[in-house]
Amino acid sequence: MQSEYDAGFSVNDLFLINSVGIVTARDNFTLYHTPQELKAAIAEFRTINNEAARSKYALGADVRDWKVNLARNDLESHVFADNNDKPVPIHYRPFDFRYTYYTGKSKGFHCMPRGKVMRHFIEGENVGLITSRITKDDFSVQCTKYIAAHKSATLYDISYIFPLYLYPKDKQQTRKPNINPNIVKTIADNLTLNFTPEKTDDADTFAPIDLLDYIYATLHSPTYRQKYREFLKIDFPRVPYPSDKNDFRTLAKLGGELRALHLMESAKLNTLITTYPHTGDNTVTDVQFDAGKVWINKTQHFAKVPKTAWDFHIGGYQPAQKYLKDRKGRVLTSDEIKHYQKIIVALKETARIMERIDNIH
Repeated sequence: MQSEYDAGFSVNDLFLINSVGIVTARDNFTLYHTPQELKAAIAEFRTINNEAARSKYALGADVRDWKVNLARNDLESHVFADNNDKPVPIHYRPFDFRYTYYTGKSKGFHCMPRGKVMRHFIEGENVGLITSRITKDDFSVQCTKYIAAHKSATLYDISYIFPLYLYPKDKQQTRKPNINPNIVKTIADNLTLNFTPEKTDDADTFAPIDLLDYIYATLHSPTYRQKYREFLKIDFPRVPYPSDKNDFRTLAKLGGELRALHLMESAKLNTLITTYPHTGDNTVTDVQFDAGKVWINKTQHFAKVPKTAWDFHIGGYQPAQKYLKDRKGRVLTSDEIKHYQKIIVALKETARIMERIDNIH
């Protein structure tokens, strides 16, 4: 089994650059549920002194890599000096996207912004793989189109981000795949297909997104995860080289469906399977699951929630539970209510597609 597993390619070898996700050092101060909340909080932060801010935002004592005055200076120099106060989405947890200001400066507003990698999600459209190197809990993989936090896919382990494309600093140049050409050549030779840096309609080619989707499907295979469970705990995951063109296409298609679901882009998410009564104040006080109902307070609940979705695990997280529990005491907006209903669809569909993937392997 070891030799079989080692015969595949490591995602760390395939993607030329990667990094650990962003460490803010002060999540509650730097990350917000909506752009409006971010702008309002930081606007007030700018009007008060450091000690008042430390108390109001529960910032604690300064540490080596994060200090109130350095965060303030970073915001003033890189966000407000050029009137560039544009909120940026960040992949914070599975299906949980927050907003922040991103400067790329270390020991500033964010402790470790990982600019070498994260800028490729800021400067243009991109998608990336998120996984871990060492796994204490069940293996996890996610994808992102945003900058991502260091626990974005895993509760107990550090999440690593692998962007699919790299954007040059010269804006006149085009983006390039962040992919090892030697591994790509082996795959192309195995499949008798030509590799193209961007997706085309040519049936004799495959593109970076096809490869990412093939990997995404493979890493979601329950059989793969169980068979290589011990190996997945000690290093970046290895993926079998595809050898059959039809299987590659089928897995890439299924991986693409998963990717669309997890990025909240799938049209399937518009067909909601849950209901929600709109009478009440929408405040999350106590989250409970009972017979297909997810109660958020004594009078309001989401109905027709499949238990498979409620129990579904991703890297130690249970997204259907965590999304609401992380909002305890908060009044849910209409967007958050709909987003939660889409999460339930995504989780149910993910379980279904994972079974289909196993039928290919």
